[in-house]
Amino acid sequence: MYYILKLLGCKESVLYSALLNRTVAAKGDEVKTPLTVDQAYQARDALAKAIYDRMFTWLVNQINSSLMSQVSVSYESGQCLL
Repeated sequence: MYYILKLLGCKESVLYSALLNRTVAAKGDEVKTPLTVDQAYQARDALAKAIYDRMFTWLVNQINSSLMSQVSVSYESGQCLL
């Protein structure tokens, strides 16, 4: 759990609260309602999906940036990548 918290950059209490409670804010007031077991599983799965999505997007962007810099260098030097 320590490594997950470190990678996410959040405190243990914040993660637990997010996964085990639903927070509704209205007119400056916050109301926390405990989730059922099924809702907590869904919250966990949604967090995992969001993390996977962001990691995949980051990876694709890194690959695209790398390829674009290679294309730029090859174009400037007159080489063809095909």
